[in-house]
Amino acid sequence: MATNPLDRKWTAEEYLAYDDASDIRHEFLNGKLIAKIYETSNHSIIVSNTSAILWQLARKNACRARL
Repeated sequence: MATNPLDRKWTAEEYLAYDDASDIRHEFLNGKLIAKIYETSNHSIIVSNTSAILWQLARKNACRARL
């Protein structure tokens, strides 16, 4: 049975070289590559709106928001 070549332990150097050459973005966690899901336009709108609301609430309450 064939195995997925991404299902192995990677070094940080291997990950950086692979990710730079890949069209798919990956996260590197404990030596494993995890493909990241691309954001949709709806997702971007939700994130932007949520960030704006949190920023306004933090500003009213003299807090700092890290977005």
